[in-house]
Amino acid sequence: PITSDDAVKERTRQLVQAAVRCAKNVVHKESKTQQCHRRHNPNNVRVAGTVPPLTECYVSSLVPHCANALIPSYAFLLSTLMEEGV
Repeated sequence: PITSDDAVKERTRQLVQAAVRCAKNVVHKESKTQQCHRRHNPNNVRVAGTVPPLTECYVSSLVPHCANALIPSYAFLLSTLMEEGV
């Protein structure tokens, strides 16, 4: 059975994939509008990904005291970005 955590992970993976696709599409589209100059080659452009805070806000008192509790979530986000070539 699919758990709520599994559903959240799958949706997160889909959103990360969609964001990377959007960024890569912009690179491709912009490279076509440029005069095909070598520096505008989409193969020379990299898309960077960022990792957000995993808690509900930036208030430090609300962040879990045990950093190890956040490692699986960060590992999931980072591996998803890496799978997308970011």
